[in-house]
Amino acid sequence: STFIDAAVSIGADTTIEPNTHLQGDTTIGAGCTIGPGALIRDSSVADACEIRFSMVEGSTVESHVDIGPYSHLRAGSYLCEGAHIGNYAEVKESRLGRNTRMGHFSYIGDATVGDDVNIGAGTITANYDGATKHRTTIGDGAFIGSDTMLVAPVNIGRGAGTSAGSVVTRDVPDGMMALGAPARIRAKNATGPIASSHTRCHAAPTGSTRPHVDRPPSTSPSTTNGTRPSCIWLAWPAAGAASSSAINATRGRFIQRRY
Repeated sequence: STFIDAAVSIGADTTIEPNTHLQGDTTIGAGCTIGPGALIRDSSVADACEIRFSMVEGSTVESHVDIGPYSHLRAGSYLCEGAHIGNYAEVKESRLGRNTRMGHFSYIGDATVGDDVNIGAGTITANYDGATKHRTTIGDGAFIGSDTMLVAPVNIGRGAGTSAGSVVTRDVPDGMMALGAPARIRAKNATGPIASSHTRCHAAPTGSTRPHVDRPPSTSPSTTNGTRPSCIWLAWPAAGAASSSAINATRGRFIQRRY
């Protein structure tokens, strides 16, 4: 069944599919397809939009926007013309710019997102620190890689990007790239290893050919004298070790455990 409240306004040539609920102060433009399985409450939807199996509450949707299936616009959301919201996505008190794409499995809350932004699968704005909500800003043309966590407050510049799996805790300037967890910033076209944000605490032990693992001093467990090392060195076979048993015997064993 389909339910349409008396106060709802629907434009010409709009199709309302089965199992759709239009409630409260809702306006639907012309040439839209709403449903099946949509619920729209106290929202404005402009012309030529498509909303399937999704919920829209207290939000504004400009023309030529498609949403769903199985996505949720919470109160205070604003989607500009041509935006795309795919499946299993949630937007809360955020503005998404023109032609911005948020394909699937993402949460954008308390954010301002520019035009022509790609938001990769699994992207999350970590907007709540347990006491206060913080905002995220993403500039025009930015590319947010899959499984990126944006720890607010944070600003991603125009044309900037993040690599897959990045945890971004500081601002990314225009045109730059954030990589890693926690993310480090470098130019998009840079090559070679990524510079560490942590200070190396000591030289390589004799016979080690494998780089050490950085550990932030603030999170490394304390040693007996209360200091916190910033890194550990991993053991690696000594020069001349020929057998696989020698390699397996030493692989992954710490030769320095000061944590």
